[in-house]
Amino acid sequence: MAGAGGGGENPNATLEILERLAGDESEAVRGAVAENPNTPPETLERLAGDESGEVREKVAEHPNHASRTPRAPGRG
Repeated sequence: MAGAGGGGENPNATLEILERLAGDESEAVRGAVAENPNTPPETLERLAGDESGEVREKVAEHPNHASRTPRAPGRG
């Protein structure tokens, strides 16, 4: 039986699955994708505009999200 994250929390989920689940109607599923260590920056960027504040907060805490990635000196 799948958990509340609908598979988004699975560290073995493929990028294709994570991208599909990022558009799920369930906040819990989108939140699980936002917490998955393998979620690529492009998918996190999409989730950063999610209607759910909880999902956006999880994105902001993700190490792969642009807001958490250190920038090289002299770059934005």
